[in-house]
Amino acid sequence: MTILQEPAFDLSKYAEIPSLVEIESRLDACALEQDRFVELPEPGRTKDYDELEPVVSYPRRFDTTDWAAFRAVEGPIGLGGALVAWNCPGFDMLEGRTDIAVLVDIRVRAEAQRKGVGAALFNAAKRWAEDRGCREMKIETQDVNVAACRFYRAMGCSVGSVNAHAYDLPETQVIWRIVLGNS
Repeated sequence: MTILQEPAFDLSKYAEIPSLVEIESRLDACALEQDRFVELPEPGRTKDYDELEPVVSYPRRFDTTDWAAFRAVEGPIGLGGALVAWNCPGFDMLEGRTDIAVLVDIRVRAEAQRKGVGAALFNAAKRWAEDRGCREMKIETQDVNVAACRFYRAMGCSVGSVNAHAYDLPETQVIWRIVLGNS
């Protein structure tokens, strides 16, 4: 597996990697605020993040000049990707600061999951943010993406905030944070 770093102005190749999540449970928001994982049953469904907000729309909506896109590949096959925002005044999660990076998107093809692809992409994003002097990286997900929440916790992140009213969906926003080596 090779990790490629690419500019974020054309994400069409990146978007070839599906961003699908199988949902069978959700995390209890109150427990999450106390850094506890309590799973609640949820009717099974598939969530397609690109259907809700296509990753290819970001360069039209934001100045992605200072963003980075990482792709994990094995030969011609894209196994996964990570998109990192930095130094982008119109991107709210950055809070107008240049010492924060945001892991906007991370995706791993279903057949490549649990093989270290996500960890390699996460670590590439972390190093890239540290190289820019960032002290922290933030990540947004939802209570229904239990696998992502477990992954971020395993990668050393902690829950920064939980917002049950962030969306027009029956989902709760979870913002994860990780302190970087520049702190």
